[in-house]
Amino acid sequence: MTSIMPVFNGAAYIGAAIESLCQQTRPPVQIVVVDDGSTDDSAARALAAGKELVTLIRQPNRGYHAARNAGLAAAQGDVIHYFDADDIAPPHALEAMIGALSANPGWDAVFGCWRNFWIDALAAERDADANRHLVGVQRGLVLMAALFRRTLLDRMPPFPESGGWAEGPLWTAELVRSGANLGRIGDVVLERRIHHDNDSRKKTLDGLIDLAFKLRKASRASTTKTDGAANS
Repeated sequence: MTSIMPVFNGAAYIGAAIESLCQQTRPPVQIVVVDDGSTDDSAARALAAGKELVTLIRQPNRGYHAARNAGLAAAQGDVIHYFDADDIAPPHALEAMIGALSANPGWDAVFGCWRNFWIDALAAERDADANRHLVGVQRGLVLMAALFRRTLLDRMPPFPESGGWAEGPLWTAELVRSGANLGRIGDVVLERRIHHDNDSRKKTLDGLIDLAFKLRKASRASTTKTDGAANS
């Protein structure tokens, strides 16, 4: 099992994120940290926290999705875990998911639950009303709350590297459309730290608008392709 962790100027958070993986009851055998052009000491803190488990890749700043693609290329495991440098994995997270995959050999991936918590008082105050629904245990297809068989990812297209925040959910939508067998468990496998530096939080509104347009475009393309096949 390999965990893939992109980071850009995440020195304040990455140490705790990696420690949470190392302290798992079933830790990964490899943590691929992709330093996406950080100007702080993210890489040094990652190496200090992960020691022999960390494989460090450095690249110019190209975005999180490009970093995830680079991480997958360097991954040695046959099960892949995507993780953000500012999140925390509860101690039994990976054991719960790998156990579910082992018990269900027909599953291509397994998704667990997650919860958010604020570590910045100003961010908590700012988001208290708009994101009240985010408090507590959440369920859904969240990339960082999942394990993927490598065989599935090898069949999937890479993460689009030209777009922004919306490309992640768009990739997940493509995963669902692919017909992959996706399992779910009720365990909380991810704790998302919400703070003023969260890149995806800053871009959520623009990202959702962008995502809506891209999903509509993809739906129209799929409909056109289906109609064309029916008329041929």
